[in-house]
Amino acid sequence: MEARIATMSVSPVNETSSDPSAAPPTRRRRAAVRGMLGFALAGGAIALLAWQIWLAGPSGIAARIASASMGWLLLAAMLTAGRFVVFAARLAVMTRRLVPCRVSGLLPIVLASQLIVLLPAVRAGALWLRAHLASRRFGGETTEHLGPNIVDQVLQAISWVVAAAALLPVLAWHAPGGSTTTLGLGIAGALLAAFAGAVLVHGHRRRLQAWLALPRPGRRGRLARAGMTTLRGAGRLAVDRGALSAGLGGGLLFALLTGLAQAAALEAVGQTAPWWLSLMAVAVGSTIGTAVSTPGGLGVTEAAQVGFLVGQGIPLEGAASGVLLARGLHFAIVVFGGVPALAYSYWRLGRRGAPDAVQDPEGAPATLGEPPASGPPIEGRREAMELPARR
Repeated sequence: MEARIATMSVSPVNETSSDPSAAPPTRRRRAAVRGMLGFALAGGAIALLAWQIWLAGPSGIAARIASASMGWLLLAAMLTAGRFVVFAARLAVMTRRLVPCRVSGLLPIVLASQLIVLLPAVRAGALWLRAHLASRRFGGETTEHLGPNIVDQVLQAISWVVAAAALLPVLAWHAPGGSTTTLGLGIAGALLAAFAGAVLVHGHRRRLQAWLALPRPGRRGRLARAGMTTLRGAGRLAVDRGALSAGLGGGLLFALLTGLAQAAALEAVGQTAPWWLSLMAVAVGSTIGTAVSTPGGLGVTEAAQVGFLVGQGIPLEGAASGVLLARGLHFAIVVFGGVPALAYSYWRLGRRGAPDAVQDPEGAPATLGEPPASGPPIEGRREAMELPARR
């Protein structure tokens, strides 16, 4: 009898069922396929950009950029830098709904986080860096600051779609040969999906609030608690009309400044293009660059923007020169502004260990245990993310 029990205890079936390595690595295979597909798309886009530059003539492009108008160049640089101010202000409005903060404190954090976007395959790391630096600067946990950052990026993507949809009738009116059917269908589909999502969130607002407030039994791990804190913060902002209005309005202003900067860069190299056409080109290029997820959209965004402008009747040499100049200004501001901003952020954290005391509009310091001047009340550091359960 004992021998029989011993034989059953070392049964091969039991060993196989208890070994976690016996399961097929499906997730790793899917991740590998996605990575290979991303690299293939990025390589194809970079090859397309190189082909466009070769057709336009590298010497001609270099001559145009070298002889760019200084006035238009300065205007393009100011508009490009202004986008980051809008970015910081938009993020500050949403963050203040959960944790007190300042726009002036978020601006160097936003600039520093753009350096992470330049690294391959770690675009999401910029969200974590912004949340981490903001939590060290203003207090609260990193997961509390992750919610506003996630909602901010979602609203920015929706803003690009809304801007493109608003300009689509103008583009269709001026497009040569009515070549905007495919683009129009894509924009209309994305806009319809965003509208359907907004309707669902608004229609189930009370249920969403109650669901976010429910405790999650069995999920006591540190990672699970962090995920629920982030989810609850993002859920509060998703049903906050003020936060959504600020996010969409700031996103549209961000898109407008980007389009105007591209138009100014085209004017700097002697190529005239309507501002709305530049804005549409930037919307198409940014969307494709984000989807392919190359470092900073490098290669993919430029190829898409040049191809779109050429398709709308802009000469190849002028389009390539203007796009490369605008993108060069963007990367120059990210590098030469982001490196000092990152060094300043960590220097300030090392010099001052305690979080900043944020002043409300009336001049009284807003601590972590007191509500900010606007937005939902904050009852405390941990209670800030809690919602009352539906009775």
